[in-house]
Amino acid sequence: MNYGIITESVVAVRKIDNSKSEMVNQLLFGETFKILENKEKWSYISSSLDSYCGWIEKINIKEISDKDFKLINRKTYFSDQEMEIINPINNSRQLLPIGSQISSLFFLKISTSFENNTSKLNPMIFINSPYLWGGKTVYGIDCSGFVQIVFRSFGIFLPRDAKDQINHGKTVEYESIKINDLCFFGKNPKKITHVGIYVGNNEIIHAFEKVRVDKLNNKGIINAITLRKTHTLQAIKRNF
Repeated sequence: MNYGIITESVVAVRKIDNSKSEMVNQLLFGETFKILENKEKWSYISSSLDSYCGWIEKINIKEISDKDFKLINRKTYFSDQEMEIINPINNSRQLLPIGSQISSLFFLKISTSFENNTSKLNPMIFINSPYLWGGKTVYGIDCSGFVQIVFRSFGIFLPRDAKDQINHGKTVEYESIKINDLCFFGKNPKKITHVGIYVGNNEIIHAFEKVRVDKLNNKGIINAITLRKTHTLQAIKRNF
């Protein structure tokens, strides 16, 4: 088995081995992965954080040993704000997005003043970030990527997609909903297409057109401006 690490700020993960293919995910700086298949310019990989698979261009891969892979992932922590580093590979300034795996900095021999832990992310830091299918940064993010980045700062590692995230946590009724409960939406309980985080006062923060706060009731999401229902509530899950 071969392994790799991301040294770019963010790398696109594609559905097929073509740069014009749909982006299904992003890997952020410091994240590691298993290399499952190699082609001339592409590698099919599985993320070490959530086992999500897809194709990334080989030019973005720094291969590492099995020993280093285990060492890097022994204890992981992530940036709770953007940070600038000097990348020793090309001696250039590099901006790391929120959620980067900065526990990898020691392995890459990059010094930083950041402490070796992660503060819990306030989801409001993403407010007004544009919606981007497969995105995981403030410059573009989708609903499940938003939830995943916020929750892993709490030490809770959820799958990449909303349809899989719903299988984690304890089911609660709307009458018992609490801040940070996850709310899942779709046409029916078996077809989950959207997720958001309850923030109290019958409001939810979610990525829909952009990261925004809308109203929530036991039926679903109510657009705060138009007052029209946009999503149908199917389940509420509590993960801590």
